[in-house]
Amino acid sequence: ATAASAATTIRVDFLAAGPVAFAPVVGVFHNGSFNHFDAGSMASSALEVLAEVGNPMPLLATVPGTANAGTNGAPVPVGSMTSFMLTVADGNGMFSYASMLLPTNDWFIGNDTARDVSGLLGASPGMSLAFNVMSVWDAGTELEDFATSAGNPLLGIPDGNAAGGTSQNGVVSLVTAANPFASFANQPVGFNPAALNFTGNPVGSFTLTVVPEPGTAMLGAVAALPLLRRRRK
Repeated sequence: ATAASAATTIRVDFLAAGPVAFAPVVGVFHNGSFNHFDAGSMASSALEVLAEVGNPMPLLATVPGTANAGTNGAPVPVGSMTSFMLTVADGNGMFSYASMLLPTNDWFIGNDTARDVSGLLGASPGMSLAFNVMSVWDAGTELEDFATSAGNPLLGIPDGNAAGGTSQNGVVSLVTAANPFASFANQPVGFNPAALNFTGNPVGSFTLTVVPEPGTAMLGAVAALPLLRRRRK
């Protein structure tokens, strides 16, 4: 009972709000002990895998055992919403996220400074916190090239060989170009890179919502059965 009262079930909703898509989304609730990247530093091997091929599992393996982390486990097409739920322990009031941007070679979304969401812990069901994702990061691990980028078909572009990219050996930096995809090599015939220009607008948005614990919801359903029987009579 003590453990149950010290945890909060939170649903993580993510909307692909801009003109681009995303690989599986990672969410981590922690006590400040998790940091998956630093701007101006080289990406870790785990972040490189997430940013280049969209696989979140190596990054999840680096999460401290005291944290609560998960993923939706599937790509998120343009304009789509995805959700997953996590049981968050008391004290894990900081939230970090990450996902590969599609179609790219090594671009991703993430926050190098965790967001304080401690107001949700222990809150009543229905309490929520929403925020937009404005920043896109270049992991600096691979040169930009449509011939070797991942997720092309989600945007109607011929598929690239994501395993054949050229190493860059750079550092994590913000993507700030006015028309970011214009810098990619091997532009598909007839493709207008401006169609994927996300500059100045949210590329996605998160909504974190407190929901009833699964056990509590089940008890509520059982308690309602007598009322339903009475109504039938």
